[in-house]
Amino acid sequence: MPLDASHTDTFLAEVAEILERLDRTAIDAVVDELVGVRERGGRLFCVGSGGGAAHASHAVCDFRKLGRIEAYAPSDNVAELTARATSSGCGARGSGRTTSSWSFR
Repeated sequence: MPLDASHTDTFLAEVAEILERLDRTAIDAVVDELVGVRERGGRLFCVGSGGGAAHASHAVCDFRKLGRIEAYAPSDNVAELTARATSSGCGARGSGRTTSSWSFR
């Protein structure tokens, strides 16, 4: 059964309202920063938990492919992530502060 047109109209009106409220200056500032990361040869780390980890992984693919930015999602390598957490005392107990460096150089 197709959705009723009024539902579709309401949905699209809400999308248009949300898009209109976006801060274009802030978006441009983020783009400028990302361009700077690429130009400086920097790295971008995207982090998420649960479903957000999947979004982070997808974003990394886009930043690498489309933006030509060196990008990583630490959750993509769970073995290394958990090994570093365990080594730094941040195991299942959550005790201690992470002291190890995430430097890969």
